[in-house]
Amino acid sequence: MQSTEQSATAVPRVVAWTPTQFTRRVDEAMDIYVQAMNYPPHAGTQRAITARRHTAHDGFACRAALLDDRLVGFGYGYTTMSGQWWHDLVRKALTTEHVQF
Repeated sequence: MQSTEQSATAVPRVVAWTPTQFTRRVDEAMDIYVQAMNYPPHAGTQRAITARRHTAHDGFACRAALLDDRLVGFGYGYTTMSGQWWHDLVRKALTTEHVQF
């Protein structure tokens, strides 16, 4: 275990993860997500199912922040298309002048 002093000064390294690497550690990632969003722990289980499906989308990209091998942060995204929930939700919120397709 690292001392508090070491942890406070350590700088995570950010690495690109493949879909397979993300899938292997998605439960750890969802623990971080649940804490960051202040969601109940069971929300991470459902979110992990969705996140695994996202790895199959075109343009999937993931970055992981690691201290040694401990996951301390992550982010991912993919190219969305019409008919996908997030794409349609955002498009609906945009004004005509902001939509460029």
